[in-house]
This record gives sequence, structure tokens and C-alpha cells, in this order.
Amino acid sequence: MILLPLLLLVAQGPIAGMVVGPESSIVCPAGAVAIVAPQSIPDAVDKAPAGTTFCVKASTHWPTRPTYLKAGDKLIGEFGAVINCTDVTQSYDTGGINCISGHNCTACVNVTVRNLVVKNLPMDKAACIGWFPNLDPNSVSYWEVDHNEVANCPQGITAGGGGSGRITANYIHDNLMPYGSYLGRDQLWEGNFFDNNGAGSTTHTEAKWSITKRITVRGNVVRRAHHGAAFWFDGENVDYLVENNDLDGVDWTGIMLEISGNGVVRNNTVKNVVGGHGVFISTSHDVEVYGNTMVNVFRGLQTFLNCDAVGYMYPGQSIEFDLRNNNIHDNTVNLGTLAGSYTSLFSFTGAACTQAFLAPYLDNTKQNTFTGNHYIVPNVAAPVFMWENRGGNLTWNQWRALPQDANGSISLITTTAPGPAPISKGRVLR
Repeated sequence: MILLPLLLLVAQGPIAGMVVGPESSIVCPAGAVAIVAPQSIPDAVDKAPAGTTFCVKASTHWPTRPTYLKAGDKLIGEFGAVINCTDVTQSYDTGGINCISGHNCTACVNVTVRNLVVKNLPMDKAACIGWFPNLDPNSVSYWEVDHNEVANCPQGITAGGGGSGRITANYIHDNLMPYGSYLGRDQLWEGNFFDNNGAGSTTHTEAKWSITKRITVRGNVVRRAHHGAAFWFDGENVDYLVENNDLDGVDWTGIMLEISGNGVVRNNTVKNVVGGHGVFISTSHDVEVYGNTMVNVFRGLQTFLNCDAVGYMYPGQSIEFDLRNNNIHDNTVNLGTLAGSYTSLFSFTGAACTQAFLAPYLDNTKQNTFTGNHYIVPNVAAPVFMWENRGGNLTWNQWRALPQDANGSISLITTTAPGPAPISKGRVLR
């Protein structure tokens, strides 16, 4: 235990060997410009030339306006440095107020934010740490946000347009909306711990990536995701990779792929999704989903068609929305015992869903295939599959006769599905 102006209890992350948030082993580089409370962090950054490395000294800092970082700036926290954003405000761009900001910037490339606690931005503002370009999407190319604790903000970390960002080893918790990206390119989200985000909300407060390219989400841990999806790709995200993530205790959906395509979702674990899906593929195309394990989920693997959205294309995009060419194979669904649960299914909605319109989806000319998946169910004879308008609720034999799940298998639950994993926070503020 280390006593500072505030008390930090140091612990591992929720999985053995996972270290997130600020670390005593991370030190400020030699020659860094020290910022000592009550000195203003925004003032210090504004006065220094671009490319300055700052050392935020251990204490609680109370900025009264956003900190706008410039090209090449590095904002490094001495262990114990806290930026309390409670008083942050400004008279303009009020909807885009971030505590640490690259919002509407024109020259803030190659920025680093590391080893800080950033918290308590008022709920009428935007993000604890957030960036988005003004006109040129490359104006915020490459932000590295690493080993921070981000808490109690409307949004935790939002990584806007621009290329090649790294968001790694952060402890992101108790935010209304935890994280995401709009128009992001070539970003890596790896080794972060997301806990208890969206709590207290009555509406969806999901983490979301929208209209992105080449996003990798790897090796993250999610616990207690409230009122939304743990990972939601919504709006023609392409060439994304979601792999080796551990999601446990999600109110609605583990991984949702909506009107997106050319993605791979593999080797993830999704547990205890009491109201939604393990993996939900909604009007998306050319997705491969394999090697994932789902335990105690309400819906395991679902494909869903919004007939009214088919054929639409976002301005500036090149691929029309559709549910086609999705390859779902070699996953394991341990359904649990929740009433009304389904293992794998296809369903649809929309005024355009006439029989003629639906025909290539129902006969699977659209090539949405389930192959080699293994299902663990309370009753192997129960109708826990669905192919809407092709018999509705289906047994395993009826599912195979569609045909789906060639070389698949089904077995009986022999032990009760586990409850939520214990939570071990990376940092606990007192």
C-alpha cells in the first residue's frame, strides 16, 4: 500500500497476470516538464511548444477547462497523479468537451497519454479522454492511450477519426458509455479492463465502433456491462478483428455486429448474458465467427435480418447492407437453463419482408451458414433452435435438416453453468 495525497490500493486485473491502470514502474522520462498542483495542466500545455513531454506530478489536479494536446505531446503521470475533471467547462463546443482532448483539432498527431487517473467529468460533457478530427481525418493520427484509469465520465475513451491509435492496458469503469470510435482507422484496443459501465442508466449505453476500418479488439476483459452490448460494431465497420476477449456479466449482448462486414470474431469467451446474445449478426455480411465459447446465454449465435435496411449504403461507403456470406463455425454454446433460450437462430423484421423478398434468406441462397458448432443444452430433444418461417422453433434434427451445422454436435448439460466471475479491479480509489 502506498500513501499519497489520496490512497491507491494496487492490485492485479481480473485475470491472473493482467495488469491495468497506472503503475509505479512507469516513470516520467528525463527532461520532462513537471506540472505540480495547483499549476494548471491546460495552461502548461498551451504555453509549451508542440512535441513537449510533460510529467504530471503525484497529487490531485483540478483543471477548469479541457487540456488540448498538440502534435507529439506526451502527458505522462507520475504514479499517484489524478486529474479530477469535475470543474472542466468552456463557453464553446459544449457538446464536445473532453477533459483530455483532441476534439476538432487540426494538428495533434502522435500524442501519448499514460499512467494517469482521469475521472469525474460532468454528465453534460463528453469524454474523459477523447479525440476527433476537425476536417482532415489524419489530423489526429496515432494517439497512444496506455495504462490509465478512466472513471465516472459520460464517455470513457472515445477514439475518433484518424489512423493507427493504440488504446492499451487501461482500467475503464463506472462511465455512462465506456469507449468506442467513430470513423476510426487502424486502431488497436488491447488488454483493457472494462467494469461496471452503464450502471444506473435506463437506456442503452453500449460501447460502439461506427464506420471504422481495420479495428482490432484483442485480449480485453469486460465485467458488468449494463444496458448495452459489451462490443458493438454498428454502421459498416469493415476489416475488423475481435479476438481473445473475456466477457462476463453482460445485460444484453456480448458481441454485436450490425450492418457491418468483412470481419473476424474468434476465440472469445462470453458468459452470463441474461437478456441477450453471445454473438449477434444483424444485417451484416462476410463475417467469420469461430472458436468462441458462450456459457449461460439467452441467445447463443443469432443471425438477424432487417429487410427494410437491405440495399442501403452510407454516404461515402461502397458496400450495401445485407445479411449474406456469414460463416459461423466451430463455436461452443453452453445454453444454461434460462427459459425461452435458443442456441442458434435466424429471424427477421421489417415491412419489406415479403415471402418473395425472404426467399433467398430462408432457402439460404444468401449463404449464412452454421457448421461444426457444439451445443450443450438442458434437453437434447428440446426445440432450442430457430429458423423463422421454416418451422419456427426447431429440434436438433430439424435444424440439421435445414441443412445447418454439418459435422456439428449436441450434448446434455452435466453441471450447472457457472455464475459471474469474481471482480478484481486494477485500481480502487478511496
